[in-house]
Amino acid sequence: MPNQINAAARTVSKRLDELRKETVDALKSQQDEKLAAAMQRAKPRDPMERMYVEMREREIRDAFRGIRDPLDIETRVRQSVAQGSGDELITALVNAPIPIVQSEFLDEMRSVVAERDHPELGELAQLRQIYTRLIGIAKQSLLAASGGDAVAVNPRTPSVDTRKPYTVSGAPIPEVVQ
Repeated sequence: MPNQINAAARTVSKRLDELRKETVDALKSQQDEKLAAAMQRAKPRDPMERMYVEMREREIRDAFRGIRDPLDIETRVRQSVAQGSGDELITALVNAPIPIVQSEFLDEMRSVVAERDHPELGELAQLRQIYTRLIGIAKQSLLAASGGDAVAVNPRTPSVDTRKPYTVSGAPIPEVVQ
């Protein structure tokens, strides 16, 4: 009987993994595509407007080059984004020929602005979190219903003898002889 329960639990576990790929991973890729599209800023076609935008961006960069503390720059950018602006500022910093702040920070701020300006991105993230939570709850319920043996339900789960202490690498801790 326990073997039948474990076999059924493995089947359901595999189906939950497939469901995760179909929903959570698909939502993640859809969110990434929409975020990339939202982060692209259209360049003006009019040459005078392009020159105005470039001069404005240069003015912003020059003002920030005078600030020597990177933490102060990041704080000002975060405040600008939190106050509802920041798109022009972030674009100016991204287009800087000499980096003023780290690109990872700018990518993070650009995604915050994109999510603020495009609410469907937040909705996709919430939907992904809900699916992830529900699949996790289903797996926990499956584990509890099958008797709590994670190795029997999911053979990929490493089996560790918890009676012996192990190091991070997985090797047993040598016993101290007194």
